[in-house]
Amino acid sequence: MPAFDLRYIKIGYAEPQGNGTIKYRQAKLLGDAITVNMELRFAEARAWAESNIAAALRRVIGGTISIGVDQINKDAYVSINEMFRSSRTPIPDEETIIGHTVRMSGGAIAAGLGFYAPDMVDGVEKYCCVFAPWVQIYPPTQGYQTLGENVTFSTPTLTGEFMPAPLAGHPLFETGIADREDRAISWIDKLLGTYS
Repeated sequence: MPAFDLRYIKIGYAEPQGNGTIKYRQAKLLGDAITVNMELRFAEARAWAESNIAAALRRVIGGTISIGVDQINKDAYVSINEMFRSSRTPIPDEETIIGHTVRMSGGAIAAGLGFYAPDMVDGVEKYCCVFAPWVQIYPPTQGYQTLGENVTFSTPTLTGEFMPAPLAGHPLFETGIADREDRAISWIDKLLGTYS
């Protein structure tokens, strides 16, 4: 399945319910997709005997995630503000500027994250859907560069960790293959409602 594109990065606040489900609030498109990188982390152990490995164990325990978008959507900025519980009082008689405030005491927020990637399956275009139910998202990093001989775009990147969701089975993430793009979008939207 060689994926060749990335679309529809959507996040929502994660709120565990007492009945073994997670509800997501204010699910928003983060921005126009550029990159998503998910790397697994492992707990590992090796037992040695007679100068050789006698047994080895490697267990998935979570992973890191990096999300790049062209710019964070205005609605998503408002959600991120709320997620990090910070705000900026506008200067009187001035235009309100949408943004977020990063503080040393600010931590990560738990969110659900979904996206899909068009790919080729047996020579036919399909849509690989990915959903991570419990991702700790940190404030976006920013990089800026002066205009020089060549134009270089700077875009925001969100980083975080995906970890076992507080549910039976403790899922890290799910993937699925949709035949149509609208079904990929529906799958993500549905999971960012209530997940169990």
